[in-house]
Amino acid sequence: HRDAFRRNLLARDGANGEGQTVAIDWSMIGLGGLGEDPGITTARGLFWFEVDTDRAAEMDQVTFESYIDGLHDTGWQGDARLARFGYAVYGSLSIGVAMATYLGAVEFSTADGVRRHEQNLGLDLNEILARWAVVHRFLLDLGDEALQLMEDLWSHGPLITLCVRFDPT
Repeated sequence: HRDAFRRNLLARDGANGEGQTVAIDWSMIGLGGLGEDPGITTARGLFWFEVDTDRAAEMDQVTFESYIDGLHDTGWQGDARLARFGYAVYGSLSIGVAMATYLGAVEFSTADGVRRHEQNLGLDLNEILARWAVVHRFLLDLGDEALQLMEDLWSHGPLITLCVRFDPT
């Protein structure tokens, strides 16, 4: 999906009465890296205040553990550190760096952009920035984790080549 977060994921009852998750907004669909979707899910959910910022660690844990469980359900038996590396890279860089840079340079450079985000989030700019400061500390820590994982993975195995695309939109 490459853009899976609460606004693009809907809950409903399926035909058999069991809960289902329905994904919408497939505009960013494409091949993604291991860990990309859950990294974006966590980072975007926090960035757009879909989850309280004080629950970042909880969201991180639940989202990543559920992702690994899902991979195992499909038969994947890879090293979870590789998935965590992708998760941390995508969450920290695509949202924590690229999205923040885009918003600062483009969206918040005009009064209309500021007003649009204040209306969408139901907060004034000062409150948005205060909450984003908390989110960014978490995302920068996730980036530090990615650097540590990269070092660990590099020193304990064959050369690992990972390609990361950034799309700040």
